[in-house]
Amino acid sequence: MHALEHEYGFTPTYVLPFSEFIFKAADMAKTSDREKQLKSRLTKWRFDIKNVKGDVMVQIARVRVKRKREDDKDSGFRVDKKPVAERNINRYLKRNNVTEEDLLSMPSPIDGILTFCGD
Repeated sequence: MHALEHEYGFTPTYVLPFSEFIFKAADMAKTSDREKQLKSRLTKWRFDIKNVKGDVMVQIARVRVKRKREDDKDSGFRVDKKPVAERNINRYLKRNNVTEEDLLSMPSPIDGILTFCGD
């Protein structure tokens, strides 16, 4: 009678040699450790963020409109080291019914942060 049959009530059809079991278990542990480390590094490097937040998109659109009107320059933007496509900015503005005049009439987010320090 096999020990597994006696203890667990079944007869194993294949018994993995201990040395093979150790190598497979070690390989599985390495794989899961590597996967966990990779996921944590991607989070640390902020590669897990897929979408640009709405307030950031509004700031980008506001800068784009100001540069286009004042300096007649096209602008490219990056968020977390990833380029933001022009079509994504336009789609956001269209979905949220934000016009260029709305963007220019909005107070600058910097105005709320900066204060005048005088004597």
